Amino acid sequence: MGGKRKVYFTRITMNVTRQQHEQLKKEFSASTCRSLNIYLRKRVFEGRVTVAYRNKSMDDFLTEAMRLRKLLEDAWTIGLFDPASRERYLVVMAKIKEQINQIADHVLKNKFQ
Repeated sequence: MGGKRKVYFTRITMNVTRQQHEQLKKEFSASTCRSLNIYLRKRVFEGRVTVAYRNKSMDDFLTEAMRLRKLLEDAWTIGLFDPASRERYLVVMAKIKEQINQIADHVLKNKFQ
């Protein structure tokens, strides 16, 4: 399974002010690093860290769109539509799903460019 795990044998302790600690935590939380140790090692030895930027308004939109899609699927499952309107519902639902998927694909495509 994969490569060998690195073994670290020396601990380095560093004193920081509260403001510096808060700044480090803030920068770490915006990074793609899984732990503060990894983040600090990258900062010290590589000088740069990959940061993931989030677009809150887009996140909110996608969350709401997924919630809407789930509600529509639930409405179908419990049979809120009469048989005459079910076919129209399926067409509309397919269009909504397609639009949501296109927006999600666009966001993911632009996120990694």
